Amino acid sequence: MNKLTVLATIVLTLSLLILPFYATAETCLLDISLVLDTSGSMSNAWDGSTRIDVLKVAVKNFIDVQPEDGTRWVGIVSFHRQLR
Repeated sequence: MNKLTVLATIVLTLSLLILPFYATAETCLLDISLVLDTSGSMSNAWDGSTRIDVLKVAVKNFIDVQPEDGTRWVGIVSFHRQLR
């Protein structure tokens, strides 16, 4: 699976989760929690990069497309063996 496919899958999945709220609310207020794997396996190579680097790009792109009007709150939690 290449980086673009992974990113598209993440965006599509998140869009499908967000769309019902957005479509039914005049002003969409949404809290989003991203739970990110930071375990040792994330340093493994993937398509010319590492898994953690692909994850960083995907998370940054996701955050960059969120509106800046206060209708979205994005929290990030990492885990290695347990949540931190």
